[in-house]
Amino acid sequence: MSKQKTKKFKRNHKGTAAQPLEITSTAKIVDSIEPVASAPTVNLESQSDDDAIEKEYAYVRKDVRLILLTILLLVVLLIIAFILGEKTTWLRTLGDFIYKITNIQTS
Repeated sequence: MSKQKTKKFKRNHKGTAAQPLEITSTAKIVDSIEPVASAPTVNLESQSDDDAIEKEYAYVRKDVRLILLTILLLVVLLIIAFILGEKTTWLRTLGDFIYKITNIQTS
């Protein structure tokens, strides 16, 4: 039975032996290097990739802007609270009021 399998295999794959591929080159060998005076070229494929990435992740830019705006708002509120705390006693009396209402026990 094994002889029949090998014969069958040889018969089916007889003419499909791999033949070596011929490799041809179209490159030129340049003896001298000439300076190029033109403007630098820009790869258009990379620009289109960047545009595609920006369009795909546009929501991330919006989220980052929102986070930065929130942080900026908190910093401004802290600066205002610091200035009010230095010039008036309004924050101190508010803190004392909250302390009395919540009945915080300190040691």
